[in-house]
Amino acid sequence: MVATAAARDSEAVSYALRSGQRPLPADGVGYARSAYSGAPGQPCSVTWMLVCASLLIALGFANIGIEVAAGSGAFGPLRGRPAGILIPAVNCFTLLSSLGLYIAWCVWVYRIHREFREFTYASHPISPGRAVGFCFIPFFSLYWMVYMPYQHAKSTHGYLRTGTTVVNPSLVLTFQILAIVPGYCLHGLSMLFMALAARSIQNGLNELWKQARSEMERSGDLGLPIDR
Repeated sequence: MVATAAARDSEAVSYALRSGQRPLPADGVGYARSAYSGAPGQPCSVTWMLVCASLLIALGFANIGIEVAAGSGAFGPLRGRPAGILIPAVNCFTLLSSLGLYIAWCVWVYRIHREFREFTYASHPISPGRAVGFCFIPFFSLYWMVYMPYQHAKSTHGYLRTGTTVVNPSLVLTFQILAIVPGYCLHGLSMLFMALAARSIQNGLNELWKQARSEMERSGDLGLPIDR
């Protein structure tokens, strides 16, 4: 364990020197609890992800309603050829929308891991490429899509000041499990749970960036980490 920690610290120092930044120990940074802290990232909102996931769920229910109406003949205009065209069209649009939202989620995952690795001087164990790439490994991705967001939420929570509860790692873990187990039963339900987990993580990061910038402004050092 000691050797592993020393190796990680050595890697962080090497990364800091290559980046032209100066590493600082934990007791020299007011807002951090890990070995080193770099520049904070940019706050943002992922409300759009929740809205898109909700629209996908609405499309899923609409598709079910169309299929039921066409099968029972309760709605005249959906009989015969119109139903044969409309149902596949709605299915195709829903599938493409789900794929687009998943890609957008992967872009978000890459961005937050890149910012967090820069903030921690590469001491965070999950790189941006691995965070996204492992999501496309068959079967293993089911585990990774639960572990990776949970680990990020846990790391973010560890950096926040004591008493800050804007990110709950256990809640993120629950949302990601629900995204896999019952999430595939309805179009958009999986993405909705993933969006809820993403909102919790992003809220934690926004609070972390706010705390970091506040410390920098208070110390009068906006371009480099705090040196006390």
